[in-house]
Amino acid sequence: MPRKRVSDVWGADARYAEIEGAARAALGVPDGAPVAPDAVVARLAADRAGTEPGRWHYNRRAVEAVLAARGDAAAALETLRALPPSGPTRDEGHRRAYAKAEAAVRRSLGLRDGAPVDPARIVDDLLARRAAARREPWHYERAAVEAVLAGRRDDGAAQAALARLRAAPPSGPQRAEVTLRAYERQYANLEKQVRRAMGMAPHAPVAPHWVVDHVVDKRARLKKNAYRFQKAAVEHHLVGLLSASGDSEADRETAGRLLERLRSEPQTEALSEARPRAGEVTTAKRLPDADFRRLVDEIGRSKSGYRDLLALWLSAGRKIGLRPCEWGHARFVEAHPETGGPVLEVRNAKRSNGRAHGDFRHIRLDAFDAPTVTDVRQLAGVLSRLAAESEKAARGDTHNARGEPRITFERVRWACEKVLRRANQNLWPRRAHTYSLYSARHQFSADAKQAHDPVGVAALMGHCVDITATEYYGRKRNARGGFVVEPLPSEVARVRARSGVRPPWKARDAAPDPAQPPAPRGAP
Repeated sequence: MPRKRVSDVWGADARYAEIEGAARAALGVPDGAPVAPDAVVARLAADRAGTEPGRWHYNRRAVEAVLAARGDAAAALETLRALPPSGPTRDEGHRRAYAKAEAAVRRSLGLRDGAPVDPARIVDDLLARRAAARREPWHYERAAVEAVLAGRRDDGAAQAALARLRAAPPSGPQRAEVTLRAYERQYANLEKQVRRAMGMAPHAPVAPHWVVDHVVDKRARLKKNAYRFQKAAVEHHLVGLLSASGDSEADRETAGRLLERLRSEPQTEALSEARPRAGEVTTAKRLPDADFRRLVDEIGRSKSGYRDLLALWLSAGRKIGLRPCEWGHARFVEAHPETGGPVLEVRNAKRSNGRAHGDFRHIRLDAFDAPTVTDVRQLAGVLSRLAAESEKAARGDTHNARGEPRITFERVRWACEKVLRRANQNLWPRRAHTYSLYSARHQFSADAKQAHDPVGVAALMGHCVDITATEYYGRKRNARGGFVVEPLPSEVARVRARSGVRPPWKARDAAPDPAQPPAPRGAP
């Protein structure tokens, strides 16, 4: 299958015309006059030092795509391909990043501009910001500081600081193991896409630069979140190649160049999440009673062996509000010390790097009737056992004692979502917003917003601050009424501390009464 031209994907002709206009202005040629391809390449090369790396690389690919389609530009194309593969060189980027870190330390110490800074101070500042910094920028700054210090071989202080830096953990805030496994699956899928696009055999090896080209080329057709995730998956693979001891130095150098190129790629061409594309199906942020009953009836007519589990999952999700993946790590507790009644202890899915109000949250069940408590307890038990099977499979133990493949949580969830998609298609074939397992959590959010303030909603949903549910989850206008779940006071306090919201009684104490005149100075 032939690959699609780059210019067909992201408008290389328009970018070439822009660079051609700059070349025409530099040469003093009238508007509309023809410009030789060599002059366009020369203009691109002249702009290299002062252009942001991602934009320069974007311009270079545009010029290359246009010249490759012309029959009279072979010499200019050869000159272009002889240029370095990205914008400003790696050493230049590292020196700029080091100078920026040096200036930040200089400001924090109150030193004048240009004053020398001990390399140990720069390393201390970098390591102190590790826990709070975003992973990718921190990783790049660390690589820049390491590269600059490594070049100062005769400087004892620089070498001592370099030894300290190399002894530190190799990256910024840590990612959860489940996220790393998702990156590995995503990279394997990208390799399959490259094989199909290039007509390769199913298990043929795929060079990393082909995968990078593939992700960059299709950026304009992806939503921002999808592009960000695929880019992170490729970055994770390239970082693994950099740290692999069995690879040659040339392979690691190639991986380093690809990693820097990928990180310099802009994200502005990815589609916005705000408006769905024509014909696109998205998740509905509600699950009203009427549609829920129709959906459960349609699921009951399915021949799938997972139909009863799916119906129970949807029903419990509207009442309890867990993320679908959190059911695998939920535990029924008969008597919680804070309430004395039954609760569902849930391990928060997005708990790494301070994204939740704690490792666990607790959903009170004492206001529900006995059948609902039994259903929740049964569902949590089944799905937690499946999650345990997933963990065994992830460690390489993929078959049970009878030699059969393990039935994992991911496999059952995929099967349930397949049944749910089919039910949506049968009931509402022309709807742009369909119901998923996550729609039950959106409905829980809408119901909770009618009964609690934003801090209480955040405590119930496992968020670290009160704004997340307000901006991204089901709206209060879609609430059904009759919400009975109360958050634990201790978890509300944790969210309140993170959100900077004052408790109501403190707000009343702090706010002066406009009807009461202020007391005279010195009055008791």
